[in-house]
Amino acid sequence: MSSGLHSNFLNRCKQTIGVLFYLGLMLLQPLILLAVVVSFASSPIFWFCASLYLIWYISDFETPRHGARFSESIYNWSIWTDLANFFPIEVIKTAEIPPDRNYIFSAHPHGILGTSSTILFSTNGLNFRGLFPGIKMHPVTLGMNFWIPFRREFILALRIISSDRESINYVLSLPKEGNAVGMAPGGAAEALEAHPGSHRLILANRKGFIKLALQNGASIVPVYHFGETDLYNQVNNSDGSLIRKIQRYLKASKWPTFPLAYGQNELAAVLSDEWCAKLPTWLRRGLMPYRRRIVTIVGAPMDVEKVSAPSNELINKVHAEYCARLRELFNAHKVKHGGLGHDVQLEIV
Repeated sequence: MSSGLHSNFLNRCKQTIGVLFYLGLMLLQPLILLAVVVSFASSPIFWFCASLYLIWYISDFETPRHGARFSESIYNWSIWTDLANFFPIEVIKTAEIPPDRNYIFSAHPHGILGTSSTILFSTNGLNFRGLFPGIKMHPVTLGMNFWIPFRREFILALRIISSDRESINYVLSLPKEGNAVGMAPGGAAEALEAHPGSHRLILANRKGFIKLALQNGASIVPVYHFGETDLYNQVNNSDGSLIRKIQRYLKASKWPTFPLAYGQNELAAVLSDEWCAKLPTWLRRGLMPYRRRIVTIVGAPMDVEKVSAPSNELINKVHAEYCARLRELFNAHKVKHGGLGHDVQLEIV
């Protein structure tokens, strides 16, 4: 094997490890924790340590609502760069984001796992700090993620906060400016629309982030991830299908709804595209995302005036303006950076 091929193979291995670490944190950590509890349930030392952690958890319960914490070293881990280079992801900055005010970064689409938003907002794997100096990002996640021991401490160290209004208002009302909240308004519902080539956003009735921006006078920054929906294939769940009916029933019943998605496995991830193509389909499938290029476009801030109690009419007006700006951002970059045809349109439902 030549030195060039050897170096390329090692890089693919490093990048694959980065993805496995990310997936382990996102999907497997709760199962690993459960296995540890079952394995050591009869140990007095285990329950002593668990009791100490419970005391810490109770005393630290409000931290996810009060700006979280921050670990410089974890934020700058090289594994985040390996994760970003797996696809790879490129960030296009279209305007300056001055640190003289607070912001809501609103990212679309969510995709299956929200991978691009996680890397951009939660880590320095895409050089967020260099691109947007002076901006202190606070990504949001569902409150249930803070119920899981050790995952809680890890995501708090990345300055991730709970997605409830109290947490977001706390950050946006801090006296020092340059604070930002990063979110994907489409959420889990939008994950069900994440099919390759799809540009369908759950946004028409998602106006909570607009209200929060108005109440705090925070500028809104539109972000679009071209390629995010191409990372996984999803079982057909078109309107009227049995799978979509089940998903809607679970959602209406307040149960978690998950997309039935699949990608590639570790073997396919480390092999070159040429060798991977020689494998039978069944030997390539897995839960890892595909290596597909993502281009993230960060738009210009949309400034709003602070209104403590905005009317529905004002919220609707600002929401319509935001959707129009998002369409403009999409159309301006869909051909050059998205690799799409001129006729492809952004669908907002």
